[in-house]
Amino acid sequence: MVNDNEHLEHTKSCDCSSHDEHVDDCTCGCHKGHQEFGHKHLEQIKVLAHEEAFVGSFEKITEIDYKECTEMMKNHLHDICRWVQLEGGYVGHIKAVIQSGELVTTMSTTGKEVQVKTANGNTSLTCRIGIAVIVFSISLESIKEKLQQIYDLL
Repeated sequence: MVNDNEHLEHTKSCDCSSHDEHVDDCTCGCHKGHQEFGHKHLEQIKVLAHEEAFVGSFEKITEIDYKECTEMMKNHLHDICRWVQLEGGYVGHIKAVIQSGELVTTMSTTGKEVQVKTANGNTSLTCRIGIAVIVFSISLESIKEKLQQIYDLL
């Protein structure tokens, strides 16, 4: 993040990521729910290598019912763990968050059981989903493909 003094020299055409908010005449096509979550233009799937670990993540807003979305994400976390094992890799940590209005559920696993925690609140018509996957011995391209499959299902 750029501090305010440095940011004075930036323009909306720079890529500091501080100018990514939607505007009224934006035609990106990804506006569902953006008013509620402060939606920004983001690359769908992000992957990177950090030392021996490989990291993949995404964030998405969907109109899937909160309960269904929560069950789907729990199943996806289990599926990722099975997939990593079948590919000969190791799960470092997988985390997911599902937010609908004031209701937030977090999920976490290191390859065995998926831990689920929920903070109560009112739901809304959309869910914001975020996931971060840290694995070892799996290629970045494979991680990106797996996360893209899940993204497309949500």
